Amino acid sequence: MDEFQRTLLCISQELSKSDVCSLIFLCQDFLPLKNKVIENATEIFILLEENGFLDMHDMFIVKELLFLIHQFKLLKDFFNVSKERMEEEMKYSSKTTISSYRHLLFDLAEEVSEEDLIKIKQLLNCQISRSSMDKVKDIYGMFTEMEKTAILAKDTIEPLKKIFNEIDESLLCKITTYEESYAGNLNIIKLCPCPKPINGFYEMRSKPRGLCLILNNFNFNEARQNIPTLKELKDRRGTKTDLESLREVFLHLHFFVKSFNDLTGKKILQVLKHYSEQNHEKSSAFICCILSHGNKGIVYGTDGQSVAIHDIASYFIRSRCPSLSGKPKVFFIQACQGKEFQGSVSPETDACNCSSVCSETKNKLIPDEPDFLLGMATASSFVSFRHCTQGTWYIQALCKHLKGQCPRGKDLNTILTMVNNEVSQKFDTQHGGTQMPEPCSTLGKKLIFPLH
Repeated sequence: MDEFQRTLLCISQELSKSDVCSLIFLCQDFLPLKNKVIENATEIFILLEENGFLDMHDMFIVKELLFLIHQFKLLKDFFNVSKERMEEEMKYSSKTTISSYRHLLFDLAEEVSEEDLIKIKQLLNCQISRSSMDKVKDIYGMFTEMEKTAILAKDTIEPLKKIFNEIDESLLCKITTYEESYAGNLNIIKLCPCPKPINGFYEMRSKPRGLCLILNNFNFNEARQNIPTLKELKDRRGTKTDLESLREVFLHLHFFVKSFNDLTGKKILQVLKHYSEQNHEKSSAFICCILSHGNKGIVYGTDGQSVAIHDIASYFIRSRCPSLSGKPKVFFIQACQGKEFQGSVSPETDACNCSSVCSETKNKLIPDEPDFLLGMATASSFVSFRHCTQGTWYIQALCKHLKGQCPRGKDLNTILTMVNNEVSQKFDTQHGGTQMPEPCSTLGKKLIFPLH
């Protein structure tokens, strides 16, 4: 057992059954907990690992959960983090996973007594069936049942206000604060549709600058087994090198980096949806890197299900992610964009050797809105190359030039031109393979990542 696993086990042993119930409630928006019987915190930590929210390099989710359930001593004992310092870190919403909506419900739940729960059941007696109501054993179950029956949702808080107006008026202020915050986020577009350029540059003052998501797919065994046309799809050897390079460079550029490994097509969309719904108001930018196999206009999940690149970026348009309105949203896609297999053993490609391409592939890869930049590893219809130990031509060149040129004050478009130049000069002499990256952009200003 390594130090990482030992720490999680020790934390789990310190948590009570009540703490475990709290963790289950806090995590239910993003973990597959339905019909699962969770006995201890270790099982929750395992699910967090399996779903990409926790690894040995990033234990922030554990600290966040301990903070929310008021286990401040464990925070100090295992992470040497005080309550005050964690409170400060939590202000950077791009680092948090638990939504403000779930946080609100948890805060309210802590104030509800058994007598209060009986009153709430009586108030909702006509809206929830008796059989469902009989299964409710605590306030967490009550909130969950209200969500199931669409009485309660992150944008439907009025029923909650009516209930607590009857139960405990002193708690109404928490609900009102959330309601105002949520409404404020929805109105960001109207209040601030697109900040005017400051000397032609995007503002980059917050620390962290914002969130950098890395979705990294290596194991395609499920795709090979279940989809006949993808049976030749190989595991993406060398992708770990790309992941580590991206993590290093964006941490250096003051981004909060969150990585997920081996995601199915559905899970890719779930992760993107989850982070598009977070409050990025205190962020200056958003970065998303996707490392996978692909085809024209799409990337593949590890189950072989295709995800349209246009759909990936569309989660972050103004109407769906208003807190990023007017801020740069940058996507780097390392995946082939063609069906042809220009293969060799090393380097490999990120293409599939299949005979068909989705006939509905979208030509337009980014939304028809300002402030988007898409860096594609290769042009449409062509493969991209990946070395089985050194990583991909594109990502390695990208990281090299970000490291070298950001300290010199070069803007991202200039850096991507340098990346294009380097990658286009590479040549696989054994099989005649070449590659030309293809950036496309609706940025309205220059984007610079300062080191200070």
